[in-house]
Amino acid sequence: PTRRSSDLSADYAVNDQRSIYLYDHSQRTVKLVVQKAASDGTPVNLWVEASESSPSRISSELATRMEDKFAAPGGIYDMLVATGGPLWGAHDRSALISGSGQAVDIFFVNFDSNNKPYGLIGYFWGLNNFKKGADDLAYSNESLSLYLDSETLYLDGESGVKQIATAMAHEGMHMQNFYRRGVKMGSDYTYETWLEEMSALMMEDWASFNIDPSHNAIRDSRYPYYLSYNGTGSYNCTLTDWTPMGASCESYALTGSFGGFLNRQLGLDFYKALLNSTGISKSADILDHAIKSQRPGSGVGQELRHFTATSAGVIPLGAGIAEYSMPARSEGGFSLPAIDPASLGRSN
Repeated sequence: PTRRSSDLSADYAVNDQRSIYLYDHSQRTVKLVVQKAASDGTPVNLWVEASESSPSRISSELATRMEDKFAAPGGIYDMLVATGGPLWGAHDRSALISGSGQAVDIFFVNFDSNNKPYGLIGYFWGLNNFKKGADDLAYSNESLSLYLDSETLYLDGESGVKQIATAMAHEGMHMQNFYRRGVKMGSDYTYETWLEEMSALMMEDWASFNIDPSHNAIRDSRYPYYLSYNGTGSYNCTLTDWTPMGASCESYALTGSFGGFLNRQLGLDFYKALLNSTGISKSADILDHAIKSQRPGSGVGQELRHFTATSAGVIPLGAGIAEYSMPARSEGGFSLPAIDPASLGRSN
């Protein structure tokens, strides 16, 4: 069906189809499989690439399960709003899609058709928040949207489901950062790449147990990888240099692990201070200010030294060295499990 441009996201019904662009400018046909209203009334539409919608791939039951992980009360959408505010809303930018009446669109598409899970498993791209225009804007889907890999969801059983659900929390934070910082505060206040990714990885940490109490993204994935990357660990990383999958540094592992350390040391108020800081444009200063909001005598340098000493020294959690540990923490409806470096052993 034909839709008015201003209503692209909000004005669809189950079984409707539309054509969308992906990051590589390829086009896919997707079908709206599930619709649900989030707790605040925002419509959440889950779309599946037409060729991927089947009982042996993404069944209606699996689609509904993923929709519920995102949109059900207490789900990913609610957790995002509780920590950092709305994902979209009022603005004064004529180049952007309307600030009211937008659904959240979740598109499941087969990114590479290689019959394997993982690789690129999801993304958010702010281009899609713009109205169509010239050059790259011709490829905007004019949609507040997340893009997720269908093969990862159905080819690796429950592990794939966990990874996709975690990716929804991660990419949802990118979506929220785009609005909160880039649109409402202005482009000067957007995070540099390292802090943008760190904030999304920290959201994975907070959200994980509410998504699935058997899985924590930092404890089970990022931190072990930080300790063991390429057989020697990522100890040579520089926090503010973004070098993912580099020869001696894996920046996702570093920023996720350090973010998990800060979450457990400083808590939810620290994380909210990081997300909502105003008037500071340099990312290192934003993080420093958020740390000082909870531990006035500290800062990025001190916390990073404590984190690297904890990791390189494999300091047991049971040693009880307060500022050199990652204890369990529960607050504000979130639960972080303890992380014990000694239980993970040395990396070499």
